[in-house]
Amino acid sequence: TKFLPDFPTQGHTVTIHQLLNHTSGIKSYTSIESVMARGYCNNTSHEEVLSWFKDEPFDFDPGTKWKYNNSGYYLLGLIIEKASGKSYGEYVQEALFTPLGLSRTRIDSVNDVIVNRAQGYQVIDDGAFAHDQAIEPSIPFSAGAIIASAKDMVRWQQALHGGKVVSADSYK
Repeated sequence: TKFLPDFPTQGHTVTIHQLLNHTSGIKSYTSIESVMARGYCNNTSHEEVLSWFKDEPFDFDPGTKWKYNNSGYYLLGLIIEKASGKSYGEYVQEALFTPLGLSRTRIDSVNDVIVNRAQGYQVIDDGAFAHDQAIEPSIPFSAGAIIASAKDMVRWQQALHGGKVVSADSYK
């Protein structure tokens, strides 16, 4: 609530640490069937995405259990924007991608032509393959809109293991 004072915590105290380690108890929007049944090709505002889960009951009291949670990481992106005064994309580019030499890592875009972008597929009714529907990056936002080359993923892993991203204690 320090950074997102309008987010309804329903009487709970939720820490950034709990958002990071999936123990916040906030309902993950990807676990809500009506949300997942939507098409994902249109740009969606933060307000709309928040409306999908902000009033849902918590799955459990914060800090008492673990459950993978995309809503927590979506909220973390909003906190980054609020704390830094920059867009999430600008912040991760300046704070992570550029300093770590991740030249083929970026926030995805359904509109930009991205050289060598891999395209997902889906199996259709007759068992044939078809291009999967693109997911507009505003939907996953900070919970999954980063794309990278395989080489950059190795560079990221080396930087993370090598203490260039977080301290040894945080990594542990």
